[in-house]
Amino acid sequence: MRNTTTIQSGYHLIFRHLFSVCLACLFVLLICTISHAAGINTDGSLGPATTLTPGGPKGNDYTIPSNLGQQKGSNLFHSFGNFNVGEGESATFTGNAGTTNVIGRVTGGNSSWIDGRLGCDITGANLWLLNPFGILFGSKASLNVNGSFHASTADYLQLSDGGVFYTDPSKTSKLTIAAPSAFGFLSSKPAEINIVGCTLKVPESESISITGGDIRIENGHLVAPNGRVNLASLGSPGTVEIVSDGLNVEASNGLGNINISNSQDTSNTVSIDVSGVDSGNNSISGSVSGSVDIYCKTFSLDHSEIYSDNYSDLSKGGEIRLVAEESASIDNYSLIGCATYGKGSGGDIDIQSDLLTITSDSSIMTFGSGGNAGDIKIHSDLIIDASSSELPSNTGIISSTEGGGKTGAISIQSKSIVLKNGGIILSFSDGSCSEVNILSENILIDGVFNKAVGWKVYVIPSAIWIYSSGKSSANLIIKSDILSLLNGGTIFSQSDVGNNGDINITSKFITVGGVALNAEQEIIGRSSIFNGNTKSGKAGNIIIETEYLQVLNGGWISTNTLNEDAGDISIKAHSILLDGGKSENVGRKDIVSNIQALSKGDGNSGNILVVTDMLELTNGGQILTLTVGKGKAGLIDIHSDTINIDGVFVGKNTSSRSGLSSQAQDKSEGSAGQILIDAKTIGCGSFVTDRKTSNNR
Repeated sequence: MRNTTTIQSGYHLIFRHLFSVCLACLFVLLICTISHAAGINTDGSLGPATTLTPGGPKGNDYTIPSNLGQQKGSNLFHSFGNFNVGEGESATFTGNAGTTNVIGRVTGGNSSWIDGRLGCDITGANLWLLNPFGILFGSKASLNVNGSFHASTADYLQLSDGGVFYTDPSKTSKLTIAAPSAFGFLSSKPAEINIVGCTLKVPESESISITGGDIRIENGHLVAPNGRVNLASLGSPGTVEIVSDGLNVEASNGLGNINISNSQDTSNTVSIDVSGVDSGNNSISGSVSGSVDIYCKTFSLDHSEIYSDNYSDLSKGGEIRLVAEESASIDNYSLIGCATYGKGSGGDIDIQSDLLTITSDSSIMTFGSGGNAGDIKIHSDLIIDASSSELPSNTGIISSTEGGGKTGAISIQSKSIVLKNGGIILSFSDGSCSEVNILSENILIDGVFNKAVGWKVYVIPSAIWIYSSGKSSANLIIKSDILSLLNGGTIFSQSDVGNNGDINITSKFITVGGVALNAEQEIIGRSSIFNGNTKSGKAGNIIIETEYLQVLNGGWISTNTLNEDAGDISIKAHSILLDGGKSENVGRKDIVSNIQALSKGDGNSGNILVVTDMLELTNGGQILTLTVGKGKAGLIDIHSDTINIDGVFVGKNTSSRSGLSSQAQDKSEGSAGQILIDAKTIGCGSFVTDRKTSNNR
């Protein structure tokens, strides 16, 4: 969003392949040459057949009066053989007051080329342009309408009372007074709509709809202030129904493709903008943001942005909804974002696809400045890879606030989630954080973002992350079959001054393993599940239910607190392996795998409860509670059929024995906690200890 510089920085220009640009220019020039010569002429099916002659002071303005068409109540129907508006030209529909819809079809077999101003001077009237042979808006195209604008390559327009307006004049149309209700497609491959280098804008609270075959927006912009933008691409026969909250799309054999991109020499990367209008006066509320509805088979957003910014103090912003049957990619400094800059809540983002890919400094984001951020709902397999990012990792799914608001809830449902090289799912607030809820069969969180930006080196782990610097954080809930945190991958919940929520993980197989190393083999991150508090307030709990848990090679599960009590760690599993690792696997610093509850100040550390059939601690792996301040170390309570404790981690500077330990460091004022063990078999080649106390063990 425009003001969220702490999360989403200004966008760098990107390189575009020269051949692709030249080919696109040649395509545009060819269509311009063919179509422009045809001008505008009516086909005689609804009124007199005539070729329009441009007039006006410069001789380049087409006027299209109502007597060239047919009036039905508040609907005015036109039929053209060809309809083209060249550069420097304008075409303006005129008619009677009270006309609500001006609907024009093109029947001559040629695509329409619009490179001038297309308008309608009837107050409040919507303009509809249907050409089943294709529509291209060139770099000089613009709109001058009072109402909404609809462009479509549909074969007919359905009216709400059963009327129909076919684009094929050989078919019998039934023209009525009812409002349009749906676009109908009969072709097995509907024609394309291209919007290249122009801005199409409608008045406040009005809509733009683009429905056809493949849709391409290149260096183009659709602007509907506190209104609506609807895009629907069909790859087969079907219907696009106009409903109150957007579109309802049905296609017999699938949808088509939508590509939105901006080239390297374009400074304005906002391709779709339905933002409200800022009043410019701090004491006067602006207008509410609008909505975006997109339906297609494949969707790509390249160096482009889709915005819905809310300036209302009273209302919730509009929703951005994207349904892409097969895949959606958000790449090269691209953004899908809903924000609020008033006291009203920001809009929600809803994305549904088989596969969603986010790379290269791109994000899906809700943001609140003063108000609450909107929710993010993802129903898709997900890949977030920050490996080619240039900025401190903004690559991911983010809900954030400043000014004390509350983040939106993040909900993700998928078969597979991959976060790589600093890819993030983040809820971040100086107020409160809402719940993050993730349901996926397979989750992989792998690696860190490690890059110098200017004089500073940024290291950001691939992570599912809740962080509040203000009031409180909510729960982070993860359900999966397989959960793997590797090479510094992290699940992280933290608050500075408020209470923290719980991390609740249910998975059949969990691996927390490995560290991230830089080129000098220095450790810059460790795989971890962490819940902590840095100043005041209580840290949350970590609750894990699994069949198999592995913590390996520097992996870490920890709760941490400063001035108030830390949360507890509760693990229920069939089998637990805690392998401290080997020095050659954990870099130049000695880091041993452990499960730990720590207190650094006045608060008590949390307790650790383990219920399992098999617990194995090896190569220095430890379960420990620890205090380094005034607080007490927590209880360690182990219930296991079999416990094996054996082996030592031998590092470059220190060594560590496998074991169970509750400790109060030498200069701390607190005491160690108890260690309780309920087991049938214990194989103990290392140690069980509660230092600085005489409590039972």
